[in-house]
Amino acid sequence: MTTITFDTSESLAQELHYFANAKYKSLNVLLTEMLQNYLSSEEDATDLVLIKARENESCSSLEDVIMRLKANGKMPLSPKF
Repeated sequence: MTTITFDTSESLAQELHYFANAKYKSLNVLLTEMLQNYLSSEEDATDLVLIKARENESCSSLEDVIMRLKANGKMPLSPKF
């Protein structure tokens, strides 16, 4: 378990408690959800940056990739079950 502590002004702490009560959640649950949402949005933003950086890269179909892997001996010619 990770514990996160932070110093806040009294008014911010009061606002957070008010918001948590309005949502019928504990302050701990509210802050955990807010942090998870923030981290998720950060991950989405990172993904968008990577997509933008790679938008001019060439694309290959799955079939082409499989054919190249087989031709280079990196994949068996037929699956073994």
